[in-house]
Amino acid sequence: MTAVASPVRPLADRRALVLGLGRFSGGVETVKFLARAGARVVVSDTSTAEALADSVRAVEGTGATLRFGPQTPSLLDDLRPGDLVVASPAIPFEHPVLVEAARRGLERTSEIELFAARVPCPVIGVTGTKGKSTTSTLLANMLRASGRRTHLGGNVGHSLLNELMGMRADDRVVLELSSFQLHDLRRIGFRPSIALVTNLFPDHLDRHGTFDHYAASKRAILDAQEPGDVAVLPGADPVLAAHGFEAAGRARRVRFCGVGEPGGGPGVRVRDDGGLADVEGLGDRATRGTADGTDLGVFALWGAHNRRNAAAAAAAAIAAGCSWAEVRAGGAATQPLRPR
Repeated sequence: MTAVASPVRPLADRRALVLGLGRFSGGVETVKFLARAGARVVVSDTSTAEALADSVRAVEGTGATLRFGPQTPSLLDDLRPGDLVVASPAIPFEHPVLVEAARRGLERTSEIELFAARVPCPVIGVTGTKGKSTTSTLLANMLRASGRRTHLGGNVGHSLLNELMGMRADDRVVLELSSFQLHDLRRIGFRPSIALVTNLFPDHLDRHGTFDHYAASKRAILDAQEPGDVAVLPGADPVLAAHGFEAAGRARRVRFCGVGEPGGGPGVRVRDDGGLADVEGLGDRATRGTADGTDLGVFALWGAHNRRNAAAAAAAAIAAGCSWAEVRAGGAATQPLRPR
């Protein structure tokens, strides 16, 4: 099951305005990807060429035109219906350029949409307010421990556009997804084969305006799922339930519980509503030696919150076909992430 099943229009000979070059990989890889596909690319950023010197050097030779300074609707004057406006997640939803682009019938898209519409292999999407980077990294390492060729990207800070050409149907992709990215992905009916939600708290309300809008954007990870897909959710989370996550989509539910949470075991419990056996005892050195012996062994991530992240990753990994031994090996191989 790939992320999106709809046909994809070729990019060759289409004009593309990229809003936001930035200092991270998303803008740079978007420009490179569009240029390789034969699009005629213009990049606009409100910063200066000097401030973005590394990114500017990275796109040299692509043929892209770079424009620095205010982003006004005049940037659209060379575009026609059928051309693209590719917006960075940092661009506000109602930016004047995007509003005018919609009025003119231009196609709006984003780096994550370009990838999700073309990925040839199953995608596991991970979102939540807290813990999603650690959970995504744990999950990717668990899949790698099983021998699966696994790509990790998205909001974790790494664009996967430049890896598309080398991806195979039997690979796996783990995508960490922000509310901004998921807000965009609703446009293409994004449907991950496995969707994992860690938790939900009010966040980014300066952009979303309300908690309901933020929650609805996050919920898009579940909305298009079908009965053959899997949704990995906390065992008991009244905030998620209140914002429609329990009823969203039609995927089979798999549950995870952290230490001390309702339904938790001596470490944590992973429960599949579809009938798979419970798995208990996931923990670090503090819980090592539990009766069933199914701990992670030497687990480099400390604290109850990271044991909960590991439980979430384990639930998704088991749903993806990993064994408990592979879950433990992937968890033990994961080191604490550096702050971004």
